[in-house]
Amino acid sequence: MRAGTLATCIVILFLICGLACGQPAVGASDAGTSWKQLQEAAGLSGRQQTDEQAVAAALAASEKANAFYTQFPGSSNALAARIIECTMLQTAYYHGDQQVFWKWVNLQANLAPKLSADGVYRIRLPVLRELIKRYPQKEGFYEKLLSLATMVPDDKARPIANEILTDPVSDSLKEKAKALLRRLDSVGKPLDLKFTAADGREVDISQMKGKVVLIDFWATWCVPCAEEIPLLKDTYEKFHSRGFEIVGVSSDKDEKALRNFVHQHNLPWPEYFERHGSKNMFNARFVIDTVPTLWLVDKKGTLRETSDAFPDLQARVEKLLTE
Repeated sequence: MRAGTLATCIVILFLICGLACGQPAVGASDAGTSWKQLQEAAGLSGRQQTDEQAVAAALAASEKANAFYTQFPGSSNALAARIIECTMLQTAYYHGDQQVFWKWVNLQANLAPKLSADGVYRIRLPVLRELIKRYPQKEGFYEKLLSLATMVPDDKARPIANEILTDPVSDSLKEKAKALLRRLDSVGKPLDLKFTAADGREVDISQMKGKVVLIDFWATWCVPCAEEIPLLKDTYEKFHSRGFEIVGVSSDKDEKALRNFVHQHNLPWPEYFERHGSKNMFNARFVIDTVPTLWLVDKKGTLRETSDAFPDLQARVEKLLTE
């Protein structure tokens, strides 16, 4: 089965950035016209009969996508255009144009920080697969693949972790894959997490039964982490009196920076800190390679959900509190 068809493009657009194809940028008729032309070009790439035609159509659509977000950087469809550009280069590559490979690799690397974890997975996975195929002895690509697995749900992460166990990689990377499998297996089971917080408070999840607990793996230097603070504070203030708690696990190396951030933002919950930063004890134990990572623990002390974000956090907390 060929990758990079029209269907692939449409699925990626909907699942990665949630944009509705066909809606012009607000207040910009020229952008709206260009957007429609770009969609038509992307669609044309999926209707070609030969590899040569598919490559030509995909490259033309890629150029239109680049021109669109360059000319209309403020358009609500600018991110979708970047995704189309990346997807069209993927299409051209899969149809035989080897020269676009590194351009495709670099584009996805620049695009990934703008996407959700699921979006990163969908954009990065095919690139890593090709890099591993080209350079099967370079362990760094397998490490990136395993790191990608830590960002996504069980059904996507587990096959990758099991695959790493059979790949030609070091024992240490295989141990990390085993640790990820243990973390995946921990969902639905009681969570063991106990420490003395930076402010001296004692935290033991096993002693917090009857409460719903959000565990926030984060860092002060992490922009998405900082962006989620207002939601966390609002949720805490709304549900704390009903038994909702938050516990932070910081990936900071600078304790002063952590304390200053907590004080500046008036964060009332306890924070775990050790000077190993992102290689701290809990990140290592649970294979936390990316922040933010959020875990929800129910009133029985059972780990119920893990994600890089819970946009509907308050609804999830409300549901767990009523159980």
